[in-house]
Amino acid sequence: MRATGYGSWLQEIMIEVANSDKMEFAHRLSIEPIPQIGDAATARFIWRRTSRSLGDDQDILWDLTVELGELAEKADWNIDWRGSKYS
Repeated sequence: MRATGYGSWLQEIMIEVANSDKMEFAHRLSIEPIPQIGDAATARFIWRRTSRSLGDDQDILWDLTVELGELAEKADWNIDWRGSKYS
């Protein structure tokens, strides 16, 4: 993970989303899904954020849920922690 030089770290969080919800996720997070080869059942996004502490998965989940609003509860999605860079 890269330091920003200002006492914080740039984190990359991998999110898997059902294809039926990917357009709404793209709109809410203002990011495009990662291009995939073949007919995948899910779309993948890399959501970038800065943090002052490493490995704080609770803050990551909280911030993402706030950004998604009601979509966080109604959509089919999860965080790929192994594919993420946050610690």
